[in-house]
Amino acid sequence: MNENCPVSSISSLVSDEEFEKYMESLGPFESRPEIAVAVSGGSDSLCLAILSNRWIKKREGKLHAVTLDHKLRKESKVEARQVSDWLKCYNITHKIIEWNGPYPRSGIQAAARLARYKLLEEFCRNKNILHLLVGHHQNDQAETVLIRQESSSGPDGLAAMAAIYEKKDIRILRPFLKVSKPRLVATLNALDQEWVDDPSNMNAETARGRLRADVKESTLDEALVIAKNSASIRIKSEIETARMAARALSFNSAAFIIIDREQVDAANANTLEKLLSKTIMTVAARYYPPRLRQIKSLAKNLINNTQFRDCTLAGCHILGQKRNIYIIRELARLGPDVILRGKRETLWDNRFIISANQDLTLGLRIAAVNKAGWAQVIGDDANIKKTSIPFEARLSLPSVWHGGSVVAVPHLGYKKKIKELDKVNFSIRWAPPSAVASAKFGSV
Repeated sequence: MNENCPVSSISSLVSDEEFEKYMESLGPFESRPEIAVAVSGGSDSLCLAILSNRWIKKREGKLHAVTLDHKLRKESKVEARQVSDWLKCYNITHKIIEWNGPYPRSGIQAAARLARYKLLEEFCRNKNILHLLVGHHQNDQAETVLIRQESSSGPDGLAAMAAIYEKKDIRILRPFLKVSKPRLVATLNALDQEWVDDPSNMNAETARGRLRADVKESTLDEALVIAKNSASIRIKSEIETARMAARALSFNSAAFIIIDREQVDAANANTLEKLLSKTIMTVAARYYPPRLRQIKSLAKNLINNTQFRDCTLAGCHILGQKRNIYIIRELARLGPDVILRGKRETLWDNRFIISANQDLTLGLRIAAVNKAGWAQVIGDDANIKKTSIPFEARLSLPSVWHGGSVVAVPHLGYKKKIKELDKVNFSIRWAPPSAVASAKFGSV
């Protein structure tokens, strides 16, 4: 198959030796790694599957190829099966996962992308796989820069995609960020390997589709220079932010973060803004940062301002006290109640994972303590009032409810004395989707 795409480098083949260097930069890996690779069937992901399979065989590991059928096109089911047939020729284990919606009336591509990563992450978690390879390449990187330029992104956004993106359960790895799409196409052609062309990639209703219709090679090359320069700025900024985090932050397992006021007053404004943004993302379990103008306003209000008392921002309650600033989950923005599934882990508010040591006969649900629940708890055990957890944070803690009654609040060491719960213990851990500090940003 032939593809029309800008060429930003000589279309030489990607050798096993070159691919090995890219993978080394993304390590370390286990001695016999087990890795997943997302394969849409396009030239980039199919080439990634083939090269990573060679790489992993040398290490006596195992590769799992996963195709997501979003059911957005009538051909998708047939194409997924075709990918499976191709991968069999290389003895690559392949799994097709279907997305069954819900399908929104607008923003379908964004919804599909979120669903894709959610399902891929779930697959990896169930298989105890830490590493997920995705096929984003140099052309994708350049397009990302151009799209973000249109929306007036700063250096963080213009640095585009990271080669390593750490989530709470997996590492998303992009080995091809320095490889142009024509080189991937040339590699497949040399193997006489076909691939799937998805017409939605050129859909003029999407930003990438419009860009691909008339982008010039020189424009892509310029975008890559911008990405490189912006990445240098971002790396320096992230190092400074990580250092400030080590000095200024204290983490509590009850899912709030404390910031030392002295460190805030002494901070560089840009570093403080980035730290606040990352801290809020962690506490509110957000995937994306708050708006920059909101963060700038908050930072300005905090520096050398002992009169600051509190405000809410992006799902967090920011509480000022004499020596510290508390970043707490906002009660009004909590996720819905969820059914507790006994031994099976239950995710609540996208940040707490809860389970019990046995299957449950009672119909229990996870919800916030809230004011009504707090009144019940201290009515049953007044000593719990002595907890050091700030009052606002207590109310947003996860608790176990039966009907209209709180039966357990693990963070407070509270469990109601009822016969059905005598031998039941609840396990809970804070597992937000984003961390205050993670792997250093950079390309391979």
